[in-house]
Amino acid sequence: MTQDYAVRCCGYLPGDLLNKGNETSRPLRPNPGMIVNILHVEDDPFWSNHVANLVRNWGEFRLTGETTGASGIARCRQSIPDILLLDLRLPDMSGFSVLDALMLEGNPPPALLLSCKMDSVTLNRANSPHVFGMILKAPEIDGTLRSALSAVAGRRRYFSSDVQAAIRRSAGASDAYHKILSAREQEVVGFVASGHSDSEIAAILGISVATVHRHRQNTMSKLDIHSTPKLMAWAMEKGFV
Repeated sequence: MTQDYAVRCCGYLPGDLLNKGNETSRPLRPNPGMIVNILHVEDDPFWSNHVANLVRNWGEFRLTGETTGASGIARCRQSIPDILLLDLRLPDMSGFSVLDALMLEGNPPPALLLSCKMDSVTLNRANSPHVFGMILKAPEIDGTLRSALSAVAGRRRYFSSDVQAAIRRSAGASDAYHKILSAREQEVVGFVASGHSDSEIAAILGISVATVHRHRQNTMSKLDIHSTPKLMAWAMEKGFV
């Protein structure tokens, strides 16, 4: 039987998932008898209903739901939940875009990712300060989900064993994209993969068109890719979109 791990933020997890920079200034929850408020952002009715039915039977949690990234961000602005339970494939933006928006506004709630995505970008971005855990969507998720929510409520990180194994493989790969491309090059690749032109990317990032073009060319040179369509295909395979 595989083992899942819940470890404290100041601990160690292979793949550099944990470090002291991942601690949060938000107060520890829950105290005995306190209810943990969860915001579940999920557009799939099956999963939103399934999770709601599970949590309804667990007295220590209270769950509300939203179906888009924008509505999830708006709900967090109104009342910050104790845990953000987040899908990564939303109709209007990615789950990571939700986290990015909340991080720009201050100290976001700790996020637990519940997704079926296991691409390179997802596994790399799961190691970010406000992602406290990740578990995969699976038919028998009851015990894993409750354990993960309890861990995150206590400000401990929780990554299921299959996610940990995938992160180790991705982090150890010599050709891992985050070992090859700079942070800015990764940004540009993401926008290129989404179909944005150089001028659109320049406007979004606040840099010149010539700088965007240079980043694109440097990226293609590093990856030994010789056309934009092939760069887009590579980015989609890695999970940039």
